[in-house]
Amino acid sequence: MKQLAINVVKNTAIENIVCTPNTVVLAKQTTSTNAKTGEVSTTVRYIEVCPIEKTDPLFIVQSLLKYIVAEFFVCKDLETDFAETNITQRKLFNQFLTGNTIYRTDSSGKIANALISEVPLNRTALRVQKTHAVVTCKPENRKAAIYQHAKAVRAQCAYISLIKDKAEAIDKDAEKGETATTAKPARRTAPTASGKSAPATAAA
Repeated sequence: MKQLAINVVKNTAIENIVCTPNTVVLAKQTTSTNAKTGEVSTTVRYIEVCPIEKTDPLFIVQSLLKYIVAEFFVCKDLETDFAETNITQRKLFNQFLTGNTIYRTDSSGKIANALISEVPLNRTALRVQKTHAVVTCKPENRKAAIYQHAKAVRAQCAYISLIKDKAEAIDKDAEKGETATTAKPARRTAPTASGKSAPATAAA
């Protein structure tokens, strides 16, 4: 397969496509129904992004992000160089970020899940913005910025779990406060000359 080319396969599932071995793949699957016959057909669109040497999820995100950042700058340069044409370059990767999975292939070219996000990938920092540090940093710092950006993406992929954990922590913190209030000893009182109790005071 050709790197960065968009491929279309009919009537198959993502897990059944065969690609170049040890490669990052983005894919999306759609289903349509023929209004006349009622026949259901499946279409898979996918793109082979880049070869990988490791199967670690962070490394895979970092590798993908490098190409997304590269595309961001290519689009920006084209739109600047040909400003008089008012062109807007359509990005390759954005259409695949509506899903929640980054795929990789094994040594035989079969698809495997590399990373499953709890939210659509376009809700993470994989959708690179002009204000992001990977864009605004100096060129010599970009590789390091991409690494930090990839770590942020990995964290964002657990966004729903992070919300649940924080909600549980709020309840636990409240319970600790209630327990501390209940366990606090009552103030001792001392009898007065009239026989009524009054707050005890420290001896002089």
